[in-house]
Amino acid sequence: MINLATVGSDGHEALVDLTRQLRTDGFELIRARLAEAVAVGELPAALDVTRLARFLQTVQSGMAIRARDGAEQSELEDVAELAMSGWDAMILRCTGPRAS
Repeated sequence: MINLATVGSDGHEALVDLTRQLRTDGFELIRARLAEAVAVGELPAALDVTRLARFLQTVQSGMAIRARDGAEQSELEDVAELAMSGWDAMILRCTGPRAS
């Protein structure tokens, strides 16, 4: 709902603002959990938690849309598995300088 609530919401600014805030809150939860993982040594100290949180939220949002459209659980599991297959590379990418 949070992902699609702005579709057709012209004239419903309160709904737009609410869903935007809910997405922001969700992002902050992911970012905070990653920051906690850095603080306790589960993830590298140099990790750009904002970049990684943005990626994870984007994957989750896409999966939520697919689920809403009737995707099978196996399809969603495949997406999650594919996203996680690059975990080590994502961690390395998010600890180094951004590519220009």
